[in-house]
Amino acid sequence: MINLVIVMFLGGLWHGAAWTFVVWGLLHGSYLVIERLLERYVGPRSWNQHSAVQLLLGLTTYGAVLIAWVFFRASDFTIAIRMLQGMFGGHAQGDAILTTLQILEIAVVTIGLFIAHWSLRNISLELAVARMPRWVVTGIWVFMACAIILTQGNSNAFIYFQF
Repeated sequence: MINLVIVMFLGGLWHGAAWTFVVWGLLHGSYLVIERLLERYVGPRSWNQHSAVQLLLGLTTYGAVLIAWVFFRASDFTIAIRMLQGMFGGHAQGDAILTTLQILEIAVVTIGLFIAHWSLRNISLELAVARMPRWVVTGIWVFMACAIILTQGNSNAFIYFQF
């Protein structure tokens, strides 16, 4: 478990020489340790195998990862804290950062990703794609290519596009 934290800490440093990246890595390492401890001491039980519990665990993981990504994208801790406060209702009278349409787009993508992840939790991606008709796979590729083309032009490029 110590190795998990060390590897994620180093992963944070690899992404940049800023403390926010270190916190991002340490949070992910801590999440992995918590997962391993829960697997060891709770394990599969009848109550935690129900779909409702699995959904709750998935949403909890999603929320924890969202919190970690705030530190990854923030330029400093002041901005990270302000963003976290905003995520939890701390700026009720603040200016809107996103339009209603942008919030709707993010919600649709998030729900779609969550459904895809949920449906693939017990099967490999390769096997799922192999079971799909070719026209579905082609449609997915066309949709993704169009989405990439239509969302170009944002000057706030993701970190990996800056290399």
